[in-house]
Amino acid sequence: MEGTCFDSTGMKQRRTESRLVNNGDSRFASSLASSLRDWTSQPFTKLPQWLQDNKYLTAEHRPPMHSFLGCFKSMFRMHTETWNIWTHFLGLSFFVALCLGIYVYGDYITFLFEDIEIYQLPQPLVQCLSPLIRLDYSGIAILITGSSIPAYYYGFYCHALTQCVHITILILLFSGCIVISLWKKFGTHEYRPLRFATFLLFGLYGFVPGTHVVLRDGFEDQHTVNAIAGLLLMGGVYILGAGFYVSRFPERLFPGKFNTWASSHQLFHVCVVCAALIHYNTLLGMIKYRMSTESCAAEQL
Repeated sequence: MEGTCFDSTGMKQRRTESRLVNNGDSRFASSLASSLRDWTSQPFTKLPQWLQDNKYLTAEHRPPMHSFLGCFKSMFRMHTETWNIWTHFLGLSFFVALCLGIYVYGDYITFLFEDIEIYQLPQPLVQCLSPLIRLDYSGIAILITGSSIPAYYYGFYCHALTQCVHITILILLFSGCIVISLWKKFGTHEYRPLRFATFLLFGLYGFVPGTHVVLRDGFEDQHTVNAIAGLLLMGGVYILGAGFYVSRFPERLFPGKFNTWASSHQLFHVCVVCAALIHYNTLLGMIKYRMSTESCAAEQL
């Protein structure tokens, strides 16, 4: 009898504890869900003027966030910026993991600062407040500069003067893009074609040193062929992404159908991450080749 009584009391106690745990879990889940529902998505026409960027995304817009906490929590709700945020964040995480993997397991090491630049910072820190939107364009300029300098450095490793000239021109072009990015006057919609043209020309300058290398070495050297092919492929993917972005394809053709998935801005981000990966692999090949070459004497003849 004592054993039965003891077992019954223990079972009641365990049931009570289980209910408390379940209630606690329910309250936590309810609190979390409530914290993620503290704002309502807006149609394009209800957004403030400075957030009205793409009229073909007709609904599901995130309203202005008035705190960084609110911006962070918005990562976990579906709206027009959700996949813009996650393509940034996952791209950054992937490249950090890639660098660490090469550092731990690789036979050569490189840390290219293109992989940790502003453009791939999580978007809650970039697009929640109006003045910070311009940093998005500055980040593109940093991405282009950060990915080009290592290519110029190793491509003209044994030609110091030429290397210096190309890097200097690159930095001057970079400075012009930063001025256009951060000057409030050029942040308006009427200057959108100018911004696009400036960054396009900045990116296309990469064909100048590429042509220089081909004229210098020809296509007989397989390492040169591999490097040029990788850089051309990277440039093509960047241009494809820019084409999505400036043409507003595909949402221009089907307004309201791509509010949360596969909009032009999201496709642009995917292209940027893919192009960065192509470029990263190309530069690793250039670095490995350069580190395996004993001297520059033969190239300087």
